[in-house]
Amino acid sequence: KAVTKDRFHHTSGDLFFMSQDEFELNLLSQDEFEYKSMEGKTTRYHRAQPFTPTPSKLKAFEGRFGSEEIGIVYEIKAGETGLVVHLEHSLGKGSEIKPVHPDLFQRGLVTIRFIRDKDRQVVAFDYSSPVLKNIRFSRLNKGSRL
Repeated sequence: KAVTKDRFHHTSGDLFFMSQDEFELNLLSQDEFEYKSMEGKTTRYHRAQPFTPTPSKLKAFEGRFGSEEIGIVYEIKAGETGLVVHLEHSLGKGSEIKPVHPDLFQRGLVTIRFIRDKDRQVVAFDYSSPVLKNIRFSRLNKGSRL
């Protein structure tokens, strides 16, 4: 429901990804808007800029990454246009995740945000999905285990 020409309020609370939250959107520009939850929390969003890393830049993300918290190791390799994420010791080919922003890759509702150290080396990533939020996976040395 329009509140003003650039502000809208959603009252039916049926959006699955926001826990059936009522919300208000405030359009700030063509590239930015604010989301205000029914609890009053405001989050600002901006349009992602196109990001197309070169094959050599994708190589910087390659490696094995493990999470002590959930006991899983992923192997990441450069793909044609993104990264291929493979659950270690599984039979599948893995899933390709696409770049959406420097150090941020996505497939569907799953995001992987890479973390760099002070020398700009990739040392970890945070994994998020609708079920899990910011699970840290740290880079493992060759041959090391969790």
